[in-house]
Formats: sequence, C-alpha cells, structure tokens
Amino acid sequence: MTHTYKKLFEEEEDFTLDRLCKSALRFWLKETNGKASICSLQRGMGVGFDRAGRIFDSLQQLGYIEKKNDIYDSRPLQVFVTLDELDRLFPDMK
Repeated sequence: MTHTYKKLFEEEEDFTLDRLCKSALRFWLKETNGKASICSLQRGMGVGFDRAGRIFDSLQQLGYIEKKNDIYDSRPLQVFVTLDELDRLFPDMK
C-alpha cells in the first residue's frame, strides 16, 4: 500500500517535494511505459540534471519508483504507481 508523500514525511521538517514530481511520474507512465530515468526527465520535460536527480531521488525514497541495486546500473527503473493513483498521492499538485 502506498501513502501520500505528506503522510510519509510529516516528521521531516526540512523536506520539500519538487512541484514537478507528479508530472514526472505522469510523464514516465505515459511516455516511457513506466520506466523512470534522470535522462528521460531532462530530455522529455526540459529539466536540468540537478533538479531531475532530486526528483528521481525523492520518488525513490518515497518508494514510487524502483531502487537501484547497483550505483553503476544505468538502466531505467520501474515506476510502481499508476496514473489512477497520482491524484490521491499528490492531491495538491497539478
């Protein structure tokens, strides 16, 4: 069962989630068949490397995309949420 990001991070005062996280998941689900990568965010959404990396890392930490087993593994990772879940998971994002 997945929880909203607010529920998971309510104890962490310094945590802020990028406003493009929901859009990134939607992009991966629609455009890359549910395969997430930093490069695809850069190219497909016009996001810089640092921001794409932060979005990717945040969504991994939330458990919404697969975690890497090897830091040298460059293959795209699986998105674990569905399009139908996005509004429930990110109620205050577009």
